[in-house]
Amino acid sequence: MKRSMSPTIVAILLMFVGVFPGNSVEMDDLVFYLSLDVGQGDKIKDLSPNKLLGKVEKNPKWIDGKVEGGLHFTLGKNQGVLVKHNDVLNLGTEDVSLEAWFKTAKKSGQGFMYIKWGGPGYYIKLRDGMLYTRYHDGAAGGEISSKTPIADDKWHRVGSVRSDKTKMSDLFGWQTGSGE
Repeated sequence: MKRSMSPTIVAILLMFVGVFPGNSVEMDDLVFYLSLDVGQGDKIKDLSPNKLLGKVEKNPKWIDGKVEGGLHFTLGKNQGVLVKHNDVLNLGTEDVSLEAWFKTAKKSGQGFMYIKWGGPGYYIKLRDGMLYTRYHDGAAGGEISSKTPIADDKWHRVGSVRSDKTKMSDLFGWQTGSGE
């Protein structure tokens, strides 16, 4: 039996440097924005000023999503969208926020919405129904988990914020819909 980490991931992968919820966002602050609602193809264009390119890997299926299309990633197949290394993805110690939209399955294993590893990095991941985030500088930076399971067949908008000024990391979420 195939289990899905998140049957649909749509309009995800927003990353802002120096931006926090409630502040206005300038396009220059956007590091990358991969809108996964195009509904077809194996390349995803970055809508940020950096114009990175994401390559759809290991054949996730395009399906109907929250807004338009979406990608269905099957657990255990290492499916995803790969963005090749670019120095703009090295965030240093600047303030940063990550945001993702996704729909979970009722049961989930582990899957990453974001991951940048090797030296300084960051991630948002879903593991056994719980959401986790981590920012690290190569040596420091612990993992923070959500307080409530979200493997519920519903749409979620989540974010993660790191502030160097306050040495704070936080994980927050907004439930954004039912199992439609």
